[in-house]
Amino acid sequence: MSPQNTSYLRPDEPRSFASVNPRSLLAFVEPPKHLTLYPPSPPVHARGTRTIKSLDNNMDEWEVTTHVIPAAYPRGTPLVRLSSRHAQATEPLTKEARAKQMEQTALDLIEFKHRSVRGEDCGGSMEEEPSRVLWNVVNRYVKLGKSRNIRRGTKDITLLLTHPTGFPKEIWEPFIQQLTHALLPSDVCVAEIWSLEAVQHGDAALLNEGHLGDLYDWADNSRDILNFLLNYLPDIRDPHLSSSNSSRCPAHLPRLSDEVVSKRRSGGFDDRILVAIGHSFGGCTATLAALTHPSLFSSLILVDPVITAPWIVRATHLKTMVLGAIRRRAVWDSREEARRLFAANPFFAAWDPKVLDTYVEHGLVQDVANEKFVLKTPARQEGVCFTEVRVGCEVFELLPTLDPRIEVRWILAGKDLEMSVTGDVQTTAELVWRRPMNASNVRIGSSGHLVAQEAPAELARDVCDFMTRKYKDANGKARL
Repeated sequence: MSPQNTSYLRPDEPRSFASVNPRSLLAFVEPPKHLTLYPPSPPVHARGTRTIKSLDNNMDEWEVTTHVIPAAYPRGTPLVRLSSRHAQATEPLTKEARAKQMEQTALDLIEFKHRSVRGEDCGGSMEEEPSRVLWNVVNRYVKLGKSRNIRRGTKDITLLLTHPTGFPKEIWEPFIQQLTHALLPSDVCVAEIWSLEAVQHGDAALLNEGHLGDLYDWADNSRDILNFLLNYLPDIRDPHLSSSNSSRCPAHLPRLSDEVVSKRRSGGFDDRILVAIGHSFGGCTATLAALTHPSLFSSLILVDPVITAPWIVRATHLKTMVLGAIRRRAVWDSREEARRLFAANPFFAAWDPKVLDTYVEHGLVQDVANEKFVLKTPARQEGVCFTEVRVGCEVFELLPTLDPRIEVRWILAGKDLEMSVTGDVQTTAELVWRRPMNASNVRIGSSGHLVAQEAPAELARDVCDFMTRKYKDANGKARL
């Protein structure tokens, strides 16, 4: 019998805390045209179209295309790299020496971030900034067999998916299959999904190779989310974007007109209902985006987001996560070897098998130089992403100011509650009740932090229940 799902009750007296002085997001502008004149193409393996089959594997349900856009410009942190304190070894390091070196590197990366947050000289090597444009890669999923002829006065549902640290944008695909199946009995139909990849992850990391430093501000991912939604997410009524013509959606999404962008900034979308689903890092940064431009969002579904109370001491957790990232194995002889070794590791063995298959397929890439398979997301960049100490606290403080129109569904880990990324049980209860209106929460009893990896079917059922309730009117007809 599966562990029961439960919810956090409202705390009697939430704790007070000193302000962390949340920052406003840095404004982003169109990059100089000469820097985007020759944009990189999607990696070869991501070109063209592919399909996602139904849960029973009997039919194609979604067509998938991959697209590239400039990331928010300029970046919130400079291109700076940590100066190595380790002399170049003339002989292979012993296992003990290598472990000690990696531990010191993890501590150095964390201190590097702390010094940056305090506004101190980081002591790293600064590189030229003006020519640096980074790129986001985004997958578009179009529901097959659904007419895209939108009736007057109706809006379509679009899902925006934002991934956790260390995972590619495709990690959501088993969840997409499960959600599609769960929604079949309802009248709610999601016709379009976009999955946005952070600059140092997956295919985006391949395009940005050589332009990623040792500092990263999670606020930049929030800026990237808003940059995509405001400037590049195509109008759903564009006839070129019908399911029968999705190949005509260019690999490089064009920047929208100033008129369209201005309308979105002031009043949100007039052609769609946007539901953002963010997991961990993706949940925190999607929330900050919604706090900044609430008119764009109809609802937020936050899957164990890393939104942290300022009183939580995270030093040990940070070291564990950063060190775990940078010392992980990153090279395999084949995908089959990688899959076999992952499955033997208790961390990966807890995942749904389809999620593990997806990770092996889309999280690795073949190195043409030696024909081995390597992680798309560089281990060091995953570690850099884990060093964040500020944005989660900023979002925690700002939560009560989130537009009450935006409904929030918290979907949280049900295991290891005293070791949760959101803090202990009391702290997590305070988190999910900081903005009590138009919000609800559930703990998935069968899963730890990696809900989308360990329990995609349960996650999909909860999302289905939420969407069925919210996006149907009193007559039981879908608002679509």
